[in-house]
Amino acid sequence: MDDIKLNGGCSMKNRNRTILFSFLLLLSILCSWSYSVSADVTYDNTVIHNVGNENYTFTAGGMTFSQVMLNESGSWIKFNNTDFNITSSNPINITLSYLNDNFATATSGDTVLSFSANTTAGTVWFNLTGFKASTTYTLYRDSVVITTYNSNSEGNLSFSNAVWSDHDFDIKEGDQTGTSTDKKIEVRYDSNSAEDVIDTGFDVFSMMTIVAVVMVAVVILAIVASFKR
Repeated sequence: MDDIKLNGGCSMKNRNRTILFSFLLLLSILCSWSYSVSADVTYDNTVIHNVGNENYTFTAGGMTFSQVMLNESGSWIKFNNTDFNITSSNPINITLSYLNDNFATATSGDTVLSFSANTTAGTVWFNLTGFKASTTYTLYRDSVVITTYNSNSEGNLSFSNAVWSDHDFDIKEGDQTGTSTDKKIEVRYDSNSAEDVIDTGFDVFSMMTIVAVVMVAVVILAIVASFKR
């Protein structure tokens, strides 16, 4: 009988260890997820997203996105289908003023992205995604055409800037080097959104983490209790 109890105890301990390992694995997966907002969310100029040494704010008129994603390591942030992966040796402030709802339907001359950026010094690389693949785009800085860039086969576009004050950047589809330097900035304003919108995706992630931690704690307490029997 003693042998049977001993074997049963070992089996129980092994099951407890398996359960504990499973919950720890689940917790690690949850912690590695990106923060995400799936439903439409509107940000005004009081909202700030911090990504590493980058501070993202939004035009006073408000901007609405179908999704916002931010990875936990703080290397990129995505608005709709456009990733901002910026490399800057100094803190940098980014203010978004326009993001085309659908890059695929944009035509030559359409503005697809507008934002301002400001940092103290250094060469800053702007690595952006979500553009049409293998397509020519024109970069404006402070209403002046700088140059054209071709997106790669995955729709990624990169450019750098090394001379700093507060600069406005606009990206239009097509080669606009022979056209007027006057830019047309389109700002989306949601007149029905008078209140600040809270990014509920961050709260959901936090709640999931708390639930996972509580579940792990319960399992640990159950294992400790079984050892005392």
